[in-house]
Amino acid sequence: VQIYPNPVQENSFYIELPDDTAPLWFQLIRADGTVVRKILVNNNTQKCSTEGLPRGIYFYTLGSLGSGKIILY
Repeated sequence: VQIYPNPVQENSFYIELPDDTAPLWFQLIRADGTVVRKILVNNNTQKCSTEGLPRGIYFYTLGSLGSGKIILY
């Protein structure tokens, strides 16, 4: 799994899944635990908009493939 670019400096980033991965839910989460984006990733590469989100550190979960953090500049 790749999430790029990170840090995010534009209004979007990309989620890249390995080939033959079943569709997974991606959640972008603020530090207080609020889910601010939830998208179904059903392609190998999915674009996720960050428009309207303030700068800061966010966390993500990606189905059974794990979790991590994303920085929005």
